[in-house]
Amino acid sequence: MQCGSVRLRMTGCFRSLAGNLRFYSVGRFEKIEKIKRKKKPPSALPPHLNALMKEWPKTLEEEVKAQTEALSEYLKECDNNWAELESRGLGLGDLTYEKIHYDPIEGAILELIRPQRDAALGYMKSFRSGVPVVLCDGNSLNKLVECIIKWTSFDKISLRIMNLNQITRFEKSEAGAKFAIIPSIEKGSIQSLQSFLENKTFDDKPGRRLLDYAFRAKVMPSIHNDPRRSGDCPENFNSTQRLAVNCALNNKRPFLCIQGPPGTGKTKVLAEIVRQLKEKKKKVLVLAPTHVAVNNALKYTKEAILRDKIKQSRLAIFDFDNERTDRYRLQPEDEDDICHADTLDEAIKNNPKYSMLKEGSEDLHNDDSENSVSKAERKKRVNDWKRMKDAILMEVYREQQVIFCTLSSSTVRKLSKFGWHPDIIVIGRFGKMVKFFLFCKNDEIRCRIFKIFDYCQNSDEAAQCTEPATWAAIIHAPRCILVGDFQQLPTIVISKAAIEKKLHVSLMERLIMEFSNCNIRVLLDRQYRMNEKIMQWSSEHFYDGLLKAGESVKDQRLSDICQMPENHSLNEPLIMLNTALMKDDKNTNKLAEKTVRKSRINYAEARLVVQYYNILCSVGVNLEDIAIITPYYEQVWNFVSSFQENSSLAKCLI
Repeated sequence: MQCGSVRLRMTGCFRSLAGNLRFYSVGRFEKIEKIKRKKKPPSALPPHLNALMKEWPKTLEEEVKAQTEALSEYLKECDNNWAELESRGLGLGDLTYEKIHYDPIEGAILELIRPQRDAALGYMKSFRSGVPVVLCDGNSLNKLVECIIKWTSFDKISLRIMNLNQITRFEKSEAGAKFAIIPSIEKGSIQSLQSFLENKTFDDKPGRRLLDYAFRAKVMPSIHNDPRRSGDCPENFNSTQRLAVNCALNNKRPFLCIQGPPGTGKTKVLAEIVRQLKEKKKKVLVLAPTHVAVNNALKYTKEAILRDKIKQSRLAIFDFDNERTDRYRLQPEDEDDICHADTLDEAIKNNPKYSMLKEGSEDLHNDDSENSVSKAERKKRVNDWKRMKDAILMEVYREQQVIFCTLSSSTVRKLSKFGWHPDIIVIGRFGKMVKFFLFCKNDEIRCRIFKIFDYCQNSDEAAQCTEPATWAAIIHAPRCILVGDFQQLPTIVISKAAIEKKLHVSLMERLIMEFSNCNIRVLLDRQYRMNEKIMQWSSEHFYDGLLKAGESVKDQRLSDICQMPENHSLNEPLIMLNTALMKDDKNTNKLAEKTVRKSRINYAEARLVVQYYNILCSVGVNLEDIAIITPYYEQVWNFVSSFQENSSLAKCLI
């Protein structure tokens, strides 16, 4: 600073405060800036959530305990009858060791041989790829090691071993040693939630504001004027389906609940939402509680993308089985950024670093190599190998725009580690019902029986649908869309603690009930599956009478698809019969409903079903168009025996 002939050199700066000049030394100013840059103290969780975070671990442990006890009871009742256990989906037995090999990404893979049995009904549902299981001694059922199913077939099963220290016991097992697998209750429900339940703030998570909205720390936005952006939807989308797409594309909505009663097309709506989000270059994570639902959502999404591709090419007639659409099949570039998290094998193997990773994996599991290097050197090699593996996974995931996986998958927790951050998460319970097939003596499939539920559900699947499990995924994105219908099969919990704490109430149901004034729900109100009279009862009791039947099915009857006379009493869309007073041929009450091993059986119902089935066959109804639905396991097998014993039915089937 220069004042007349005197020159002063000053090190500092001036700040203006309320119109006055203040001078600070540089050191003082830097100190003030450091204080400003200090991290803010973690913000407190909403009080209700804070209380739940303390309750949930104990409640889940009580539920796991109850599920474990229920499973143990079933195992004892079946007395190692593996045909029955497999049909119930409670275990696979008489497994023998075939080999162990090492996958560079997934580690040790154990392959077991299983005997082929006719009773493979429950097995197909409960023991599929990605399901956590416990490998046990085949005789004592003592737990050996936790595993994840990699793939299954009718004569083999492949398991990813979680604890590498247990590998030698299989490699050195006696010839003919028997093993068994049962569902892993703890791994699916508790382990995947552990890091979520231990978190105290979530300030570093993209979904923190969603917690604040859902637990009333912030006011939930009430939006009633979503921009109309559904012009690109398929022409056959109805008004509520288009509304659901509009709402989903509105970035101002933190939450959206799309409630889809049976037959309303919720999976197609989901696929269209994902297609349009992908078109807008958004990263989307699609989650479902089961692999069946995940695969179904992925299939519909790919079809939606192909449908749009053909539309842009002005192809008037669209048919997936039509050879004219072959040249419009999805090209590699169309699918490169859409993937199932469990099927990235090809992308990983095509990575330039994969061969080095494979060599490193083989070297680590080589006995000679293990004995020839020091522990410190081996530890260094393991760490180098892990870093290389993470680098490959990071590159593969970074290229993905839409990822599909199960709600409890470890992939959900690893995505941020690999640098993949979704813009929006879609969670749904959607997909076709799992089919259970009845096999007759000639081993041809004759009829489909769907088993809805019984006392002991697949416990892992139940745990995946709880509110804490849903939050463990949602916390990773700033927006969330929930797709499903809480009026259909709910999460099944059996412990008193879980019921008291309302663990069976899904997040979707709670949000719809608590924020009914915020226009958070879109109800898909038109169904295309059943006659209007069949729909009417459920519409009035569960959907406030809002459901409508599509014109194509509204008045459809049996006489429209077979030779049933129009004036026949059985041509009515809905027939209800009370079997309580039915007597057997000797006028006794042996046909009454009975409880068998926590399930139920009704011989009168089975007799009526067989008679009705015979009538349907006689008037020309196709066998593949007939489905028999029962909520009880024992009744499924009652139908099996009734069908096989009925000579007239056997003749009809042949």
